[in-house]
Amino acid sequence: MTSYALCGVLFLGFYLAICGYISYKSLKKVKAEEDFFVGGGRVGLASTAIGYSSTLMSKVMVSAQTAYTVGFSGIWYTVLFSLNSLMIILIIAGPFKKTGYLTITEYICKRYSFVASLLGGTCIVIQLVLASIIPSLTTMGGIFSVLTSFKLFWGVCFAATISLMYVLFSGWLSTVYTNILHFIIGCTVMISALVQVIIKFHGIPETISCTSLGIWNPFAIGINTIVTTAIIYIINSFSAAIAIQTIASSRKTREAKLAFLIGGVGLVIIMGVLGTLMGVTARIICNENIAIIGIIKSLFITSDYLGVILSMGLFISLLPSITSALISTNTIIVRDIYANIKKYVVDRQILLMSRVMMIPIMILAVIGTLIWHEQLMEIGLLAFTLRNTTLLPLILFGMFWPKGNNIGAVLSIISTMCIVIFWYLFRNPFNIHPLYPGLFVSIVVYIIASLFKGKESKNLFL
Repeated sequence: MTSYALCGVLFLGFYLAICGYISYKSLKKVKAEEDFFVGGGRVGLASTAIGYSSTLMSKVMVSAQTAYTVGFSGIWYTVLFSLNSLMIILIIAGPFKKTGYLTITEYICKRYSFVASLLGGTCIVIQLVLASIIPSLTTMGGIFSVLTSFKLFWGVCFAATISLMYVLFSGWLSTVYTNILHFIIGCTVMISALVQVIIKFHGIPETISCTSLGIWNPFAIGINTIVTTAIIYIINSFSAAIAIQTIASSRKTREAKLAFLIGGVGLVIIMGVLGTLMGVTARIICNENIAIIGIIKSLFITSDYLGVILSMGLFISLLPSITSALISTNTIIVRDIYANIKKYVVDRQILLMSRVMMIPIMILAVIGTLIWHEQLMEIGLLAFTLRNTTLLPLILFGMFWPKGNNIGAVLSIISTMCIVIFWYLFRNPFNIHPLYPGLFVSIVVYIIASLFKGKESKNLFL
């Protein structure tokens, strides 16, 4: 083992020791299911804000990798996410914190029926696994593979094992507190990458400041892509599983809203700018065909020792995207589905089942990573579209329109799932994004079926 590789191993070992201590201390506070799933609803403002922003590191990396390919316009994938946080602040945070719902599926079950929550929960789980866990596992596996020359499989397994270690016993609390560390590490890596460029070239390289390359064109990814991304993020706010649990974990409604303003808007935009600049400079320096390899190699331009440490830091900073999604997936499967089917389940049984279920979920994610690692954008987009279009009318109309009922909800979900999957399989007929036919069908079917069948349901938020 080379000396700089040993340096990276020591850095990782020191980091794991810190996180192990945090997990151990958090475990002592887990006495009931609410402690495991939302930290007992007692997480402070700073921890909530920083913890939530760190879960979005995977989106920052999407911006970085897009910027590596098309230039600064990759920033849209992170900056536009602030619209999601603003919608949560304005519409979602207050009602959900007031009623105490921990998940979207819990609300759907009480507003409509268990069948509707089962269908809706399935869409959310698909999105969390395909669009959150698998992309992050793939990126982390790629980083590990580049650093060690091992195959992607071993890197993915290593990332999955570390992710399970954080949340298997202490759940949400350890995730929130370690996420603060992950946020600091992630920002340090991105800033260090830019500082290295300035040191190496004694200032900003001429190729980066040259506008003729088109890397500073903010609309290089296309207006249609920008508009569609904005719409997806806005709609996403009505079914954002991790965000809802973040709201439930905060102490007060006002703190929850302020945390999303700080973490989901302010810090995310800062992270997006840093990540995009890192992607742009990496392309100028390395010119590799694969974005993540180019970004990793750009971290080594001044020192192998520093490059290894920064690469491991980038690896570590992606963990929150996995751990938070894993807990949200587990909450839906165990607390909202398993507990409803079995009935009369005590906290001890739910906690045990929650820890057991995390293992098969992660195994399926690892298998999915090996199958779809070359189709991440396509599969992730399908999962996001499927969840957002099926759940929008159930949440939005369910909050403000009492005539919406179980028949409308169930038929809307089934019909929307069919049209979105059809659109995906036939490669976007008429060159129309599946988001638009999916939204049209979900809203129309929900309204018509609710008007013609069933009785009004009680508005749970009033």
